[in-house]
Amino acid sequence: MNLDKITEKYFLNIKHKLIQSRKLPHPFHSKNGRELTFQWIDLCEPSLILEVRNSRKVVQMSSSNKEVSKKEHNFFIKNYLKIPRIDLIIIDQLTNKYVGSVIINFTKYGLEIGKYIGDKKFLGKGIAYYGMNSFLKFLKIYLSGKKIVAKTMKSNVVNIHINKKLGFLNIKALDDKYFLMSRRL
Repeated sequence: MNLDKITEKYFLNIKHKLIQSRKLPHPFHSKNGRELTFQWIDLCEPSLILEVRNSRKVVQMSSSNKEVSKKEHNFFIKNYLKIPRIDLIIIDQLTNKYVGSVIINFTKYGLEIGKYIGDKKFLGKGIAYYGMNSFLKFLKIYLSGKKIVAKTMKSNVVNIHINKKLGFLNIKALDDKYFLMSRRL
């Protein structure tokens, strides 16, 4: 049996159990000592999520290269239980501001992770690295040994560096625009 083979149904079952229990990864600290926590996307204020998600840098580095409209976001949240992905918002505890997000998504490449920091005041503080590290430790409890991937724009050298620090190797060119990196939980 292929240990990497995971079905969408299996993944959604894990997601539903996590949502029912409202379990979250452990809080973490940025390089400058700020405490950050996670919250399920469906429990967060949509306008504040979109403010961070639609920041210029996040839009530029997203695969769609476009902002998410309020209507699109509301549709996403309305159907969130049926979508094979887990989205957690990163929140700065001092200011209660939404900073970014960590994601795992069931895609054609397998279990694909993603992350972004949308508030530029929080860039360069290690939040993407420490936040994803906490998220991966959390996911390991439920998906231990499973292969995960990260699809990254070749031009996004910061994200490639963060992924390498997180243990992603096996860099493979998908096309002219993207690399695919992988590791095990």
